[in-house]
Amino acid sequence: MTKVKFLKITIAVIIIILGVLNKLNVIDKFLLADSVVIGFILISILHIVDGYFSFAKNKKVDGVIWFVLGIFFIYLSTLVYSFWH
Repeated sequence: MTKVKFLKITIAVIIIILGVLNKLNVIDKFLLADSVVIGFILISILHIVDGYFSFAKNKKVDGVIWFVLGIFFIYLSTLVYSFWH
C-alpha cells in the first residue's frame, strides 16, 4: 500500500470516528463540520497529487479520475461547510 492511499484511509477513519463521537454527544456539530471539511480538503489534495503522479506515469485515465475525485471532494467540503454553518 502506498503512502498516499494510507493517508486517505487514515483521514477517512478519523472522519468516521469524529462522526461517532458527535452521535455520542462528545463533540459538538460545529467541531465535527470543521473536522469533516478539513478532512475532505486533505483527501482532495491527496487525490489531486495521486492524479498528477498517475498522469506522469502515462496512466491518463487514472489521472483524470483522481483529478475529478479531488474536485468533487472540494465541492463536497464547501457543501458540508455551508450546510452546518
